[in-house]
Amino acid sequence: SLIDEEKELYLLNLTDITSIKNEHILIEKKAYHDGLTNLYNRHKFNELFEKELARVKRYNHPLSMAVLDIDNFKVFNDTYGHLKGDEILIKIANSLGSQLRNTDIYARWGGEEFVILFIETKLENAILCSNNVRKNIENLKNDLDTKVTVSIGVSDYKEGDNLDSLFQRCDKALYRAKEKGRNKVEFN
Repeated sequence: SLIDEEKELYLLNLTDITSIKNEHILIEKKAYHDGLTNLYNRHKFNELFEKELARVKRYNHPLSMAVLDIDNFKVFNDTYGHLKGDEILIKIANSLGSQLRNTDIYARWGGEEFVILFIETKLENAILCSNNVRKNIENLKNDLDTKVTVSIGVSDYKEGDNLDSLFQRCDKALYRAKEKGRNKVEFN
C-alpha cells in the first residue's frame, strides 16, 4: 500500500505460505497415491489415462496397457498373514518402478491388481515388457518358502476405445493367463 507518494513510501505485508504449500502437497499425495505402495491410485491413473488418450487420438501414437494380478494372493494372505501380503505388494510396486520407463504410467488398481500404461508402445513391445516384469517378480527375494508370481493381461488401443473397453480386453487376457496355469502373460 502507498503510504506517502512524495517520499515513495510503501507498506508491504509478506506472508510465509510454506506450511500452506506443504499441506497442499500432502493432501494431493493422499488423493492420488495408494497409502501402502505409494504408487498412483486408480483415481490418478484414470486422470492420466484420459490425458494420454487425447494425445493418442490427436497424434495417432500407439498405446498399450497391462493388468497384473498376483497369483493366489488370498491363499498367500491366509497362509502368511496380511502383513506379509502387504510386504509383497510393496516389493512388487518397487520392482515396477525399476523396470518401467519414466514415461510409462503404473498404479495400484486395487487389492492385488496393478495396471500399467505403456506410452507410445505397440502391443508386441508391451507383451515383451510385461514378460520381463513377470519374470522379475517371480525372482523377487522374500523371506518366505514360496515364490510370488503374477498373471498379466495385455492389450493395445483400438480406435474408439476408452478406459473401460481397453481394461476389459486386458482383463479377459488376464483370466486366460490364470486359466492356462498362472504366471503367464496373455494378450487380447
